[in-house]
Amino acid sequence: MIASNPLRHTVLGLLLLLLAAPVFVQAQNGKVDITRKKADYYFEEDNLVEAEELYKEVLNQDPNDYVAAYRLGTINSFLQDYRESLRYYRTAAEIDPAKTDTVYLQIGLAYKRIN
Repeated sequence: MIASNPLRHTVLGLLLLLLAAPVFVQAQNGKVDITRKKADYYFEEDNLVEAEELYKEVLNQDPNDYVAAYRLGTINSFLQDYRESLRYYRTAAEIDPAKTDTVYLQIGLAYKRIN
């Protein structure tokens, strides 16, 4: 009988984990994509309550999703919750500083509506 080598088992286990990681990440990305598409659909149909919940889910799964953060700002602005819209617009600005022109305009409008 061949004696088991703990180091070999550890190396094999780590190798399996490394090989499985991309599959797991791809599955998570697929789930986020599906949720975002549903949220986009509800947003375009003006079903803001459903869209808001789904965009929050997207942002929880992917904190760097600019569209989810920006649309949550837009939804909260439509719902006249300007403080909450500011929070999401600021998040969007942090996620993608290249798109800050539009975001800063929305932030300025939200501040104006608060005051």
